[in-house]
Amino acid sequence: MKARADVMKGERVRLLDQEVHLTGEPEMTRSDFRPLSITPVGVTLSGFFAATYVLCLLAALVLPVQGMRMIFEAIVPGFVWLSAGSAILGLLWAIFIGWYIAIIFVPIRNYAFRRFA
Repeated sequence: MKARADVMKGERVRLLDQEVHLTGEPEMTRSDFRPLSITPVGVTLSGFFAATYVLCLLAALVLPVQGMRMIFEAIVPGFVWLSAGSAILGLLWAIFIGWYIAIIFVPIRNYAFRRFA
C-alpha cells in the first residue's frame, strides 16, 4: 500500500478491500449490488403513507378544514369529509399506494442496477 503522500490526485487506492477514490467514497461494483425486496419496501412505504394520512386527519381537526377537505376529496375516490368509513377508506388507499409504488419501483430499480452498474 502506498503512503498517503505518494498518492496522486484521482488515483485509485485499495483500502480495506475496497477501491477508494481520493474523495473517500467507495466505488460501487457489480459484486456490491444488493437487490431490494418488494416486501420490506412495501411495508415501509405503506406505513409511512398511513402514518402521514393519520397525521393529516389529526391536523385537519385543529386547522381550517376547507383546504384539507378539498385535497382528500380530490385524491381519495369516494372520500366524504371525516366520516368513519371515509377515514378507513383513506387509510386503505394509503396502504394500497405504498404497495403499488413498491411493486412498480423495486423491479425497475433492481433491473437498472443490474444493467447499468
